[in-house]
Amino acid sequence: TYEWKKGATVLGNTPSIDIKNVQATDNYTLTITKNGCTISKSFSVEVVPLPIDANIAGKDKVCAGETITLTAKGSGSYKWSTGEETNTIQVTPTATNHSYQLTLTNDAGCEQTVQHNVTVNAIPTVSINGPGEVCAGTPVTLTAIGTGTFTWDDGTKGATLTLTPTVSREYTVTIVDDNGCTNIASHTVKVLSVTTPIINGNLNICKGD
Repeated sequence: TYEWKKGATVLGNTPSIDIKNVQATDNYTLTITKNGCTISKSFSVEVVPLPIDANIAGKDKVCAGETITLTAKGSGSYKWSTGEETNTIQVTPTATNHSYQLTLTNDAGCEQTVQHNVTVNAIPTVSINGPGEVCAGTPVTLTAIGTGTFTWDDGTKGATLTLTPTVSREYTVTIVDDNGCTNIASHTVKVLSVTTPIINGNLNICKGD
């Protein structure tokens, strides 16, 4: 027969038992009785603290397509949900909300898993309205369409850019939304040349001619 005990408390009478929810180091005794003979063996189960300093450092909000670095904090060996086992990883999250897990294992084999959530914000849309062709010397207004703040390639701030182009060229505007995400739109304005007219003929005539 078998008798497992913790102090005076009998834990079981089977050849093996599971000791669960151990909170502190304690002593245990196994007593075996066979043919009237009894032998006892004492042992202790040591509770090793978890690696409670596990943490993940890194941005928790990114723009779509942005690559960020996540850094593991804590003492021990690392295992990321991406499969990597280094203390830093580079990731480009694609889902609107993405979670990364880190499992930290200390020298005693105890593990702690922590999670880092990353919110992925969409890239803002932007376009430019305005004429594609103008006559030389004609003022034009280009208007940026989108939700955010705008900066034109000449440094002008705001949604509109008024100018009098002298040569054909491309104009660009950068939008920045409330999440700090950016996008660029471009618009080409072609300047049409105007031929100066030449008038031939006698410009001095007699009255009535």
